[in-house]
Amino acid sequence: MNIQEQQALIESTILTVGKHESREKGVCVMELVAWLAGESHTDFPECVDRGISRVLQKFNDRMNLTDRNKYLKPLLLKVIGSNASLEIRIKRAFVTADWTVRIILPTAFDLMGKKEWAKKLRVLAPIIDIATAKIARDKTQEVKVAAYAAATTATAAAAAAAAAAAGDVAAAVAYAGDVAAAAAYAGDAAAGAYAGDAAAYAATAADDAGRLEIWPLAVNMIEAMIAIK
Repeated sequence: MNIQEQQALIESTILTVGKHESREKGVCVMELVAWLAGESHTDFPECVDRGISRVLQKFNDRMNLTDRNKYLKPLLLKVIGSNASLEIRIKRAFVTADWTVRIILPTAFDLMGKKEWAKKLRVLAPIIDIATAKIARDKTQEVKVAAYAAATTATAAAAAAAAAAAGDVAAAVAYAGDVAAAAAYAGDAAAGAYAGDAAAYAATAADDAGRLEIWPLAVNMIEAMIAIK
């Protein structure tokens, strides 16, 4: 498949939620990547780093159709060929943790008026190795306690929409802690899945204007992962 054929396929294909039995029944973002790369039908194409695949799968299932077209389709050809050595995957896990904990979540907190939570994460040292990942994991745990307390209060005292948003924030922080923990343990590829969940919950908790800030950061995170060679 040449580049013109690939672009035509991207433009004509509707990205849908979940894993599909066949292309006739639909494709998610990673199933389309497999198609573009000439691989058999799968949501874990061999040509793509598994951590990157897991991030994109999570985004695919949490975004609406408009956002999938806007933010995910431009990444499809970029991720082909990103599969790499264990050493590179470990470095990418730290990049994933750093973006999630120090950039994406603080931005979401700022949008929601939780400046003190944002500051606690933003001032952390860059997550570049096991030691810094463990520090981030511990600090994220502190914020998680506060976030769950806020979620409980919101559930008791606020309207359903506010309670749901508070719950999404708490979930986002919990997953961010899992990102840091996974990165702390030799760059576990699970960091990708947790990062996808954290960013997705952060975007869900934000209002429409907030999502316009969160999703571009999520795309930047993926591009930063790809850039590690």
